[in-house]
Amino acid sequence: MREDEEVAEWRRIVESTEERAEDDPDRYLPDLVGKLRVYADVLRRAGRREEAIAAGERAVKICERLVPEEPGSYPSTLAVSLDDLAVMVASVRRPEEAVAAARRAAEIRERLAAADGDAFLIDVAASLHDLALDLASMRRWEEVRAARWRAVEIGDRLAAAYRVVHLSDLAATLRDLAIDLDNVGRGEEAVAAGRRAVEIYERLAAADPDAYLPGLARSLHNLAIDLAEAERLDEAVAAGRRAVEIYERLAAADPDAYLPGLARSLHNLAIDLAEAERLDEAVAAGRRAVEIYERLAAADPDAYLPGLARSLHNLAIDLAEAERLDEAVAVRKRAVEIYERLAEADPDAFLEELHASLGILMDLSETAGRPEEGLVAGRRLVEVSDWLAKLNPDRYSCEPLEFRLYLVALLEHLGRREELMATLQQDVETCERLAEDNPDVYLHPLGYALDELAMALGREGRREEAMVAARRAVEVYRRLAEDVEDVYGSTYARSLIVLGRLQIEDARFVEAVPCLVEAVSVTERLAEGDQRLIGEAAELLRLAYERDPDGVRSEIQRVTGQDVVEWLDSKTAG
Repeated sequence: MREDEEVAEWRRIVESTEERAEDDPDRYLPDLVGKLRVYADVLRRAGRREEAIAAGERAVKICERLVPEEPGSYPSTLAVSLDDLAVMVASVRRPEEAVAAARRAAEIRERLAAADGDAFLIDVAASLHDLALDLASMRRWEEVRAARWRAVEIGDRLAAAYRVVHLSDLAATLRDLAIDLDNVGRGEEAVAAGRRAVEIYERLAAADPDAYLPGLARSLHNLAIDLAEAERLDEAVAAGRRAVEIYERLAAADPDAYLPGLARSLHNLAIDLAEAERLDEAVAAGRRAVEIYERLAAADPDAYLPGLARSLHNLAIDLAEAERLDEAVAVRKRAVEIYERLAEADPDAFLEELHASLGILMDLSETAGRPEEGLVAGRRLVEVSDWLAKLNPDRYSCEPLEFRLYLVALLEHLGRREELMATLQQDVETCERLAEDNPDVYLHPLGYALDELAMALGREGRREEAMVAARRAVEVYRRLAEDVEDVYGSTYARSLIVLGRLQIEDARFVEAVPCLVEAVSVTERLAEGDQRLIGEAAELLRLAYERDPDGVRSEIQRVTGQDVVEWLDSKTAG
């Protein structure tokens, strides 16, 4: 039967039962509850979620009507209907309603269990599990933890009474509790809960490996993560290796089911080995993770390309740490290629990861002596930074500027002078535009970009243009330093030194004196003034004095009230 036919058939069944219930509610209302629940499930499977929720809500309302009439029969049915409703409203991202329904179901079952002992405890644990999931979707971790702890208490009670029948449920709950404890920063408690889960699964798997080895592998995987976060790296590696061993065994028998788990565990093991400075082992584990993810992604790219990208990312880091730079660059390029693909399809999810991977590739290429490749990555990084800045200006507004300036260094290294100048000029123009609306954020980058442009123009012998840019930088930094000298005093002093140096290079020796003296004065006023700045400014003044003794002597006397030699000696002493 097709879905639409099944929906139509169950709609007729529900409508017919409703008609009967109007005439004989005592007889047909209970039956209507059951049919509404089935109808809601049929609608849900057909993707008609809002209609499914409406049917589920009707089932709950009828149960609420029936409970006072027959309190011994219908509270359990009400709890089941509430659980169904919680699942349905959670699927359409209405978490508050899901939590409210799941909490009511748990409370009803707690009351039933209190009256009738162990008979309802399993249902209580199930409701608590659902409630914890709904709370977790809202990141209400303390409430999640409380629900899990209650489920563990119930699991302990049931396992003590009925042993094996409930041990696996207890182990699964402990595993989930460990995750929840980690989410609220209670690392040692997370490790303790995770260890209990592993111990229980170890006993169960010894008796029935086919049934319980998967649960043991997942628990070991999670325990390794918690141990690593608790900085117990040797234990984390041991747990991770055990998880890998079990997944190897499982994947050999059923690769479709267990290769993803093996890939994840190898990925995490590689991270832990790298943290433990066991780089060769980390690289080996990382390569295997990549190989498995490549295989998985070839069959299902939507599901496994993100995992492949992350494993390539980590492998590149480990190869770089092991000084295998050419291999690291090749792996990083592959990671970037995949992140490009992922970001194109879903920029909200993957653009930041592409951004980070490009930044590492740029640095890595330069370190490996491959500046041309670094330049390619740098150009793309600037484009991605611009994209991010448009999507999230509060967080990324300055990054395009920062990376353009980094790009400038590469361009200078490669002798790409025209592109370098164009990039710097673009930076200045961008900063100017942004600073008009948001000076608090963009004045500092504007000053920096102007200083860089001034120095680049100076190196090209374009001194008049260089000094125009340098004077503008000084104006920007003077404005900033007037407001917060402790923060911007040093950068103001550096900018003054840039201008002073350009003036000396252009034989404007007397003109350079006020700039350089001001640089010294500003630095001396700072609580932690950089003596190197004072020394640099003084040496430039000494050079100016050697070139134009009379003019500089007279200007120093005018500006400082001291003899030039006396003043210079006082600034360079020591």
